[in-house]
Amino acid sequence: GWPVCSDTCPEIWRHVASECEVIRVSGDSVRDNRELDDEVCPLYRAIMVLRVLQLEAEDRDYILEFMDHIEDREEGDADPVVQTIRGLWGQEQWSEELVRRVEGILDVNTVEHRVQVGEGPSGRAFLPITSLASHSCVSNSFKDKVSVPGWVVTRAKVAISKGEEITFHYSAGLKGRLLRRSTLHKGWFFLCGCARCQHPGERGAELSSLGCECGGVVRPVRPLDQETEYRCEECGAELASEEVQEREERLRAELETCYTTDTVALEQLLDKHKAAFHPKHWLILIIKWLLVTSWGRVAGIKHHQLEEAVLERKLIYAREYLAAVDIVDPGISHNRGMTLWEIHAATSFLANKRFAEERLSPVRFIEMLSECLEAVREAKFSLQFNKEGSNEAEMRRAACEAEMKLVNGINTFQSMLGIKLKETK
Repeated sequence: GWPVCSDTCPEIWRHVASECEVIRVSGDSVRDNRELDDEVCPLYRAIMVLRVLQLEAEDRDYILEFMDHIEDREEGDADPVVQTIRGLWGQEQWSEELVRRVEGILDVNTVEHRVQVGEGPSGRAFLPITSLASHSCVSNSFKDKVSVPGWVVTRAKVAISKGEEITFHYSAGLKGRLLRRSTLHKGWFFLCGCARCQHPGERGAELSSLGCECGGVVRPVRPLDQETEYRCEECGAELASEEVQEREERLRAELETCYTTDTVALEQLLDKHKAAFHPKHWLILIIKWLLVTSWGRVAGIKHHQLEEAVLERKLIYAREYLAAVDIVDPGISHNRGMTLWEIHAATSFLANKRFAEERLSPVRFIEMLSECLEAVREAKFSLQFNKEGSNEAEMRRAACEAEMKLVNGINTFQSMLGIKLKETK
């Protein structure tokens, strides 16, 4: 009665021979984990630990080289798994210490696989090579889960030099330092000390920086200390870490009360808090991103229904967001690709509108189309390896079509005008 992944699973023999004899005592019918109200089902949680315990010694010993962080985890956290394997299933040949160690290793080192609603349950997997990669808040690789069915492919998101460490981004990459580092500590039991975390301004991204009454920028004094004070670079005024956290939590609470497409409420919220935060603070950028993706996309506020001043604000906010993303999430990144597409959309609309109204010179028109071409090409690159039918995949398809139209349009206008501002192909 236990659901398995598929009748065509290449290791179906393992499910039947190695597992069924052990887990059959759980009963003739075990509900699918998707039907349970609890976040984690103890029986399912124990299955992966059992599979590791049943591996050949060489493979099991390889996994046992990974860290389990047992000393950092809550006492009794693994008790349900121990009780299931040694008690309910009667597998007392595995010591309690070993069961706890394997459970800890899997908890810390497995990778979550989320799927869309209706496609089956999400799950976790231990990837023997990929799981070796350390975290960095500016990672250089990502996990491609769509290109090769049934496989997770590790790909470089930026150019990686020979000898350079390959890193992954575990969680909360576009969040500020207080939330990002506490999330990592809670889930993976370490406080990150990467180059981004060490820099008061997050290497120029400024996702944790605040604004001062004097107009200066307020940054953490000792970035690797979660309790450090924040200090204004101009007047020297200081804020305690608790005050910074309270300020962020107030804005988060207000943001959660706004509809994501209510541009009027979002602009009011932005105007209310913009003096207290840096223009690229992560919460301010969330507001700006919601505005960028609403203006021009939501019924009633399509591009042709907006004043040019609003479209110019959209471009300013999109470029601010992109400036931060280019630092903390560069290269192949859906955040970067989607932002570039929005920049192209607004720029293209303004260029065509102004040219049609004879408010734009032919030369400037070609220049703006060239800017659009550069944006869609970068978007096309950044939006690789997304699931067919996803918003990102559809956006990349649109970027490919836009690229062809822009190349033809630029070449046609340059030919008509007898000029060659840029080689386009």
